[in-house]
This record gives sequence, C-alpha cells and structure tokens, in this order.
Amino acid sequence: MSRRKHKKPTLKDVAKEAGVAVSTVSYVINGTSSISDEVRKRVFDVIEKIGYLQNSSARTMRTGRSMSLGLILPDLGNPFFPELAQSVENTAREYGYSTFLVDTDISQEIEREATRRLIRQGVDGIVWFPTTQDDTMSEFSGSVPVVVMDRQLGNYDTVIPNHRRGGELQAKFLLDNNHQTIAMVTGPLSVDNMRMRRDGFIQQIGDRATIAWEAENPFSMQLTSDVIEHITRRDVTAIVAGNDIIAIGIINELTKAGIRVPQDIAVVGFDDISWGQWITPPLTTIRMPISELGSEAVHFLMRRLEQPEAPKRSLTIDVELVPRESA
Repeated sequence: MSRRKHKKPTLKDVAKEAGVAVSTVSYVINGTSSISDEVRKRVFDVIEKIGYLQNSSARTMRTGRSMSLGLILPDLGNPFFPELAQSVENTAREYGYSTFLVDTDISQEIEREATRRLIRQGVDGIVWFPTTQDDTMSEFSGSVPVVVMDRQLGNYDTVIPNHRRGGELQAKFLLDNNHQTIAMVTGPLSVDNMRMRRDGFIQQIGDRATIAWEAENPFSMQLTSDVIEHITRRDVTAIVAGNDIIAIGIINELTKAGIRVPQDIAVVGFDDISWGQWITPPLTTIRMPISELGSEAVHFLMRRLEQPEAPKRSLTIDVELVPRESA
C-alpha cells in the first residue's frame, strides 16, 4: 500500500476553503485591492488553518507586524559599531524581534538605499546611527518609525551620549595632571557630536592651559599628512583625540617618530572601544555607554510602535573617564 505524500497547500486551496475567488486571496495577501474586513479575516483564518504560509507570515499580514527591525550603522570596521550592533540585536531579541543589519560604509547613498530596501522588506522600524549630520531619511518620512542614535535630529526620537560632558572630562583630566600646552585632533566637525566634544573641552580648559593647535581628521586610524606633521613637532605635552580610532593612529605615528607615550606626549581618546585596552600603552579615554545606547534605542522604538502619535523624545546618557597608561 503506497503512502500518499502531503500536498503543499496552494492559493486555490485557500480560495476554495474560504469560498472566494483566487484573485481575492491574492488581493488580500498583497494588499492591492479594497477587500472587506470580513472577507480579509476569513482568508487569513484559512491561511493559518491549512498552512498556506508560515504562521509568522500570516501573523504579519493579520497584525501588520513583521517582528523585525532594521539597524543602519556607518562603519563596521570601527569596533565601536559591532559592539553597538550586538546591544541592539540582544535587546530586540528580548522583544521577540529579529534584526537586519546594514553597514553603509560611510556612504549617504548606501544609507538611502538601505533605508529603501529595509522598508520594502517590511521592517516594523529602524534604529539609525547616521553617517553624517544630514537627514537622508527625510524622503521616507512616515514610512516606518525611526530612532536616531548619537545625532541631534529634530524629527526623530533620539538617544545621545553626553558628548559635551566627555570633552569636559578629557580637559579636566589633563589639567589635573598639570598639562599646560595641549593639542586637539578632532574628527569631522561637520557632525554635532564632534562639535559638542570640542566645545566641552575648550570651555573646560578656559584660560588654565593653552591649546597650541587644532587639526581635523576623518574618524580613522589613517592620519592625514597635515595631522602627522602637527603631532610630530613635539611642541605639546598632550594630545586629545576626537575618538579612539584617531587616538590609536596618533600613538602609532608618535611611536614611529620615536616619541614616547605618555613620557613625551600624553594621548587621550574618546569611546572606549575594545581595542583601546590592548594597545601599547593602553589608552586613557572617555567611556561611551555603548550597551546602554543600543538598548535604549530599541526601547524607544518599541514605545514608538505602541504609541505612534506620542511626542518625540530625546534621552541623554552619561559618560565617564577611564584612566589607563597613555596619559
């Protein structure tokens, strides 16, 4: 006696069971036509009953939730961002959500295309760490809820570390250690987080020390020729860096030039990425609340999904100085 194989349910099976035309089932699934709530419910019930689609897909059509979110980050080559991604994904999982991660490679065009693709894939919302200060998501306004990390963009819920306080702490540490001639190698000042770090530092220094020079560098260990020329002059006792990646690049170049850290020049970073504690010497830096930044962004997104009309909210998270051996 042969065993009959179970036949996978088809669109026709759904239509027959629901007592509607095949075209009606297609309209319900694709949302391409006006169908009464009664018919839509009947079709969904049959879909779940006979297993035409996986239960999760049927639930998505019924509830309007895909139970997935998008995460857009600018540069996974910087260890700050994989740590941040892990925090977002872990928190999303606690809510029963999966996460689609996109690395924009510091490209606004990739950022826009990633947003477009995530929306097409049906994510319920997006957690976004912008590449620049530009609002590249403005053209998609209203498509899905968006929570912004680390940038002050007025049209979104935001979760932001206290960058100004971080700059103040960098300055206070160097003043407490009797540094009187200091240099700054900032990241791009076109983004507000870098401007806030710089402003906090300069305000705290006041007239108690001299800022001998400033130079701007991309958020990269690869230093520009202008920055390398500045840091190897030996005309300061300390250099404050815009982030840890820049600080590591500074230490590398100083070492190549035979300049000792911290004996000749102290170096202070910002972020507290995992690499900082393993370089020689271990990096004194400002600890960004990476785990809290990611988890709070997800909490904000979940609240926005439940309360889409609620006023926009902004959360500022505190930072702290981590003294090690580079300063």
